Amino acid sequence: MEDVCGEARVKRGVRMSPAQFAHGECANLQPDGACLGVGVDSLIDTGQPKTCTHRDRCAVASGKRCGYFERVILPLADLPSPRGDAQRQARRASARQTYLGRHVLAGSLERQCPECGGSRLRRHRFCEVCATKHRREGARERVRQYRQLERAAVTL
Repeated sequence: MEDVCGEARVKRGVRMSPAQFAHGECANLQPDGACLGVGVDSLIDTGQPKTCTHRDRCAVASGKRCGYFERVILPLADLPSPRGDAQRQARRASARQTYLGRHVLAGSLERQCPECGGSRLRRHRFCEVCATKHRREGARERVRQYRQLERAAVTL
């Protein structure tokens, strides 16, 4: 069935917003929606005092970028669900794509293949799989043109 906008409807429960993803997985998020603001770097340094920047509202819920969410929570979308729930995994991936669509992240996450959306190397137009496909298509086209010229020369 189609929406008014022309987009296909998605089954109920398949989509998850980044804020819902953060609510379910983020250790900094408090029940009242506030954020403890503990940074990832302070968690790595064991034996050092922990630094935090308390916020009244979660940055992800406000539509802003959050370093903790990007470095700790987003990679969870790539891991299989602990309960083997495929629908939950799809919802996590949906939340990840929504967040990445709103924010351009530094590093390899911002370089996406225009064909398949996968990651591509710096200074490359396509990912390795799509680049191979394009090279093969180009080679086929060159051979096809060469054979057509050869046939035209023979018939003269």
